[in-house]
Amino acid sequence: MNNTVFYLMSEKLSNYAMLSCPGSQPHNTDVCPVCGGIYTSRINPIIQTCFEGKKEADYFYDSLFITHLVSPQLLNALQEAGITGYYDQKTDFIEWTDRITGKKLDIDGSKYREIVITGRGGYLTDLEGNRIPYCEKCGKIEYFGLYSYKGFSTDDWDGSDMFFLKNWPGVLLVTTKVKKVITKNKFKNIRFEPLKEFQFT
Repeated sequence: MNNTVFYLMSEKLSNYAMLSCPGSQPHNTDVCPVCGGIYTSRINPIIQTCFEGKKEADYFYDSLFITHLVSPQLLNALQEAGITGYYDQKTDFIEWTDRITGKKLDIDGSKYREIVITGRGGYLTDLEGNRIPYCEKCGKIEYFGLYSYKGFSTDDWDGSDMFFLKNWPGVLLVTTKVKKVITKNKFKNIRFEPLKEFQFT
């Protein structure tokens, strides 16, 4: 069992704007023949982005294409701190609109960069190091029955500050180093939850 402290990093949401990546952009959709898990992957590596809402933030996430966007200020802070486990790339910004009226807003969404996560952990485990049940075909965890668990870890980790697990696609895990950088600079729309205290709800 790994004793390093890891955190789930996610959006606070609240009244911040929301990111959406249009499903009309070229992509592949695969379905696992065993568990029925659905996996969507983009064909073009550069993701198309739209935003809804007036309040800007430093971090946005879209679950359809597993897209993590950061502001220039947050990206700079990550780079200065030597955070590992990602690279950044531009996006294809489409529009930023008011969530209520649908009118276009004069906000430049192209300034946000995608952070592509390259860091890797192993499988999700309980705190005793036992692997959480997962599909033998695609590796995805079986959510049914996980509500009885409280606290998780991983049975392998490559040492990166930002990483994904093999069987929990899209969920961003980070080290204490990342949490300190973000908390110190008071970046917006980001929350952290210790993996060892996490519980499915």
